[in-house]
Amino acid sequence: TALAPEIFTRKLGAEELHLMSDDACLNGESGSACALHALQHSKMPVALQKGSRSTRHRRHNDDVVVVDDVVIAKSVASDRLGMFLQIGNATLWPDMLGCLSSVADAYANIGVHISFLEGSIPNATKLEIANSVRALSMRISLVTLTVPNLGEDIGQFLAQLEQAEGEGQQYDFILKVHTKTDINWRSLGLQSMCGTKWQVRSAIQQFHEKPDVDLIGPVGLVYGATTPLSDIYPSLWP
Repeated sequence: TALAPEIFTRKLGAEELHLMSDDACLNGESGSACALHALQHSKMPVALQKGSRSTRHRRHNDDVVVVDDVVIAKSVASDRLGMFLQIGNATLWPDMLGCLSSVADAYANIGVHISFLEGSIPNATKLEIANSVRALSMRISLVTLTVPNLGEDIGQFLAQLEQAEGEGQQYDFILKVHTKTDINWRSLGLQSMCGTKWQVRSAIQQFHEKPDVDLIGPVGLVYGATTPLSDIYPSLWP
């Protein structure tokens, strides 16, 4: 099974993960996650525009998603979000920073964990990255970590989780993002998970509305050996 490099998941240390697939949307069910269908055949972000009482996604085929601003506001006030970024290619940092900016706009209470590979990024570049994060908001809690090049982004992510647990960090939800070199994977993943602050809030709202959902990934980037090609983002086809 292939899993997108950008995912939202419920809680640190969740023992069981239930993937929220696109099946419900393909079957015509409404809900915030269905907005990701707009990315199935397009690299454009799905923008949620704020309305007077509710927020509406753009239309894609017959899917229209409505999210109540009042309900979202309640969750934003209390949730603590952890963002875990794995930096293997520092030249792609501007894309990561754009994602982080959306998260910072959506949530005031966030912890940011950034990992670097040993020997791959100069200290001056690491400092520039850290300063760009702090410039977004003084309320961001930033932790950096330099790790050996083992296990690619997953190895970095596990090291970050171990560090966070050791320091007693507690999060209701976490977002994992890494510097995926392939532009299609990277663009689709970032746009669908954190293209705007409304997408970030919409994803978190799914966790509140569906207690059995523990993980959300971008449509078209999560697949296995038997997944129909129609459910995989076209540029990823063999």
